[in-house]
Amino acid sequence: MALVDRDPGASLQQIESAREKSHRAPLLMVAIARLGSAPSDIPALERMISLGAAVQNMLLGAQAMGFGAGLTSGKAMASARMSQLLGLCEGDVAVCCVNIGTVADARARARSRPSLEDFVSTLGC
Repeated sequence: MALVDRDPGASLQQIESAREKSHRAPLLMVAIARLGSAPSDIPALERMISLGAAVQNMLLGAQAMGFGAGLTSGKAMASARMSQLLGLCEGDVAVCCVNIGTVADARARARSRPSLEDFVSTLGC
């Protein structure tokens, strides 16, 4: 487990909490960017942006179908254990996990939406 690799002193409760996180959603996908080693006509930055767009489309599609969807990431994504588990090659990067499932705890939004003027401005003469 990646937690034990980076924190050998992790408590049993911390280990169980980390294990439970990976089983919260019934569908867990790992988004992987192939950024190095293999020759490509597409720059690494463009490949990373394309991965982000693809992940966003998966999230929107899941939401449109009535599922809950979200991303998780963290230090575990860069662990040697994760790379080995996923069979990553040199230059491959585990970017995030895409979690999709049924929302069990739909929390009411406690805050109001910001006004458009709070974050949008116009250019003009």
